[in-house]
Amino acid sequence: MRLEDVVVRTKQVNPTRTPDCHFKYVDVLSINRESLRIASYEGYRGEDAPSRARKQIRAGDVIFATVRPNLKRVALVPETLDGEICSTAFCTIRANPDSAYFDFPYFVVSSDEFVKQVSEHQRGSSYPAVADTDVLNELIPLPALPIQRTIADALLSIDQKIETQVNRKQPLSSCSKRF
Repeated sequence: MRLEDVVVRTKQVNPTRTPDCHFKYVDVLSINRESLRIASYEGYRGEDAPSRARKQIRAGDVIFATVRPNLKRVALVPETLDGEICSTAFCTIRANPDSAYFDFPYFVVSSDEFVKQVSEHQRGSSYPAVADTDVLNELIPLPALPIQRTIADALLSIDQKIETQVNRKQPLSSCSKRF
């Protein structure tokens, strides 16, 4: 199926319309390309909002950078950023619970194969990018919901084990550098 057939539309907002409102802003450089996580964000008041701060995100959304998609800046939005705002340089992917298990699209769009397919649509040489429609029009495998859940849960478990090992390794790495 096409990705667009298993997601729901997300809305855009204009934070400058609420000048005193504070929000957290995620831009493309906020994504850690190794862990595929949002590593940072900036805080802004509505009146100081960057012009690209327009896409409202929810916990569980997937953000996929449309600028230089081959760099694989993909992340799952955590609870701590629910209701915040990301750049228009992301395609925001929100699973439709009737057709996709919430984590399943994340694992599909973060795959090397999906990124390669989308990257083939890049346009421009100094600022290569794709449109949201290029991302959403890509074909994805879509097994039945129970199978999606099994696959996503297994991959999530593997990701958590990898993260645990990386976290264990970091303190050891810093000790070995001192000697």
